[in-house]
Parts: sequence; structure tokens; C-alpha cells
Amino acid sequence: MTRNLPNKFAAEFSDLQPDDRFSRHVMVPGWSQKRLSESRVLVVGAGALGNEALKNLTLLGVGELGIIDFDVIEPSNLSRCVLFQEEDLGDRKAIVAAKRVRELNPGVIPRPLVTDVMTEVGAGLIEEFDVVLGCLDNIASRYKLNRLCGMAGVPWLNAGIDAFCGQVSLFDPNEGACYECGMTTSMWQRVYERNSCLLPTRHQRETPLATTTILASLTGALQVQEAIAILMGPAQSQPWLRLAAGEQLAIRVNPYDMAVLRLKKSAECMAHHEAVPTMSIHARPTDMTASELLMQSEMDSLEVDWDIATQLECPECGTEEIAAPSWRLREVDLLCRHCSLHRKPHWNNRIDRRSALAERTLAELGIPEQAHLWTKDKNGIVHHIKLVSKKSRAA
Repeated sequence: MTRNLPNKFAAEFSDLQPDDRFSRHVMVPGWSQKRLSESRVLVVGAGALGNEALKNLTLLGVGELGIIDFDVIEPSNLSRCVLFQEEDLGDRKAIVAAKRVRELNPGVIPRPLVTDVMTEVGAGLIEEFDVVLGCLDNIASRYKLNRLCGMAGVPWLNAGIDAFCGQVSLFDPNEGACYECGMTTSMWQRVYERNSCLLPTRHQRETPLATTTILASLTGALQVQEAIAILMGPAQSQPWLRLAAGEQLAIRVNPYDMAVLRLKKSAECMAHHEAVPTMSIHARPTDMTASELLMQSEMDSLEVDWDIATQLECPECGTEEIAAPSWRLREVDLLCRHCSLHRKPHWNNRIDRRSALAERTLAELGIPEQAHLWTKDKNGIVHHIKLVSKKSRAA
């Protein structure tokens, strides 16, 4: 499953000598440093857990590290994040983390992406990596990452911590339960709490949890151990024992405890899809309308997993036609320009070939670069469309 990097990078990890940087690693039974040097790992979230994952993956010599985070470094990060220093306060986490990765191991290629996984990442980007590590701090982002990895067909490892507990779960789109299968009523409620009565809030954080660098270190190390086991597996005659898809490793330090739990796959989970016809279309979202996409693919409609505001209805002045993803609307946009009354948005997530929304570009509708889309033909049969752009390495 791993993809070969250019030989000039792989050569730094081959022909190992006894005093080589990785000489102690290659003494481990079943270890393949070459395999790691050819691997690409994506870390989503560069906070406390993300720092530990990035540090360990860098020291282990993974070939390429993608780093997704849109946030900036705050004082509270300094006590839990090994890659950040006081001089970095206010800087972007992904950029600083990439800089420190280069300093720790010049042979690793960092790829910082200052972007929001909720709204700006397409499944095509996920496809470029062999495994994804979710180091996130809220349920909504984990839900979205689970959907992206499912569409891309890439396994991902979710990690979470609090004051005395940590957990690592493996989710593989090809087998077993996924993250969404295990979402409880209270978890769904916390996702819905991101919305106000009229308008979703974009970057609202969940209430911060008490935690320390100790739990981040322990949990991040176990998450990376599982990732390495996945990457090493195809090169090993006897693969290391590791979590099965849908299993969760739970640890506790007060009192000490460790257990492996199995999540049951839900037959009603909307994140699981049967195999459907797939096609690729070379297009950038800024350059193609939804109507053009549907005509080129001979599809009748497409559905997205977010709300698009199609109208703003004022009780006094009538209705204004718009087309805006929920996260682009602000509270001020809901105030009528004529009478200042609050306007009610009307939402839709289905775009038909002949609808007004179809005349908008894909970018205007909130569809990111390298997105994977679900469409239906005139007979109601579902099809999978991949947007491929010149930016995509998979192209």
C-alpha cells in the first residue's frame, strides 16, 4: 500500500551501517527501515497528541509527514507540546511543527497544510497517504475525518486523552466498525451543539479537558506503534500483533489499567457504502459548475454532507436567493439589510441538474480540491466521482 518516494530520499535510509541513525531500530525483529522511508503518514491535529505523534514518526524515519492544522500556538500548548517554544506563540501549529520535524530529522519530508479538515479537505488528499492519525479534540472533526477516510479507503487511528485515561482506536474502511458506528446519543448531541438556533458555528471548541503531557506521551506512543505495525505488515513474514479494525485500546494511569474493547459494526451506519461505479473527472472546484459536472458525468444529481443555504427569508421584506455553505454565513448575514430583522435560512444538500444551485461553481457550494462526491443517475443509481486536479499527486 505504500508509495515510493524519489530515490534521492529513499537512499538516505537504505544501506544501513552499524552506527547508522537507525541501527538500533533494524535490530528489532520484523523491522524494515526501507519500508518506513517509503511511507507517507498524515497527522490531523498538531496539538498535544499531534506533537507526540509527529515527534515519534520523525525519529522513526517515516518518509513523508502530512500535518493538518489551522490553529495557532497558545500559552497552554507549551506545557504539553514538545515541538513548540515561547518564541512560536501566535504562529501556525502546522508550520512550526514542520520546521521542528526538519530539525529533528532532515531525512523526513514534512508537508504542512494550514487548513480546516471540516470544510477544506477532500478525500483525494487523504488517498495520497498510507495511514492517517487523528489527533483531534472534538467529535465533529473525528466524524468528518472518518467520512473522508472511508471515501478514500485509507485506514485511520483515532486517539483521545483526558486527565488519567487515553484511548487509541483503529478504523479500516475495508472491514470492521467505523468511528460513526460507535457514536452515542450524547456524542451526536455534542455535534449538534456546534449549531446555534439558526446558524452553525464554524470553529467552536468543546470544553477543554484537564490533561497532561504524560497522557499525551503515552497515548501518542501507542498510536504511532499501531501505525508502524500497519506500515510494516506487508513486509513481514509474521506481522506483529496489533489492533483489529474496530478495536480500541484503552489505558488508565490512576489506577493502572489497560484493556482492548471491540466496537460492533452498525448495520444502520450511514458512513458505510456498498461498492459503486467510480469515475474520475479532471477539474478544479473553482473552474466547474455543478451543472457542468453533472452533464459531463451524465449524472442527474449530487449530494453533499453539509448544509447549503439557498434562501434567506425576512418576515417583512421577503426572500433573497443565495447559495452559501453553512460555515460561510455569519450572524450579520442573517440580518435583513432593509429592516434589520432576523432572516430565516432555508437549507439544502442536494443539487439537481436543473436547480439554481447547479449554476454555481463547485467551490461556491463548498466542495474542496480533490473531493469525492456521491451522485445519482436518472435511475437513482449511486455513483462515486473523484475530482482530480493538477495539485493531486494521485493524478
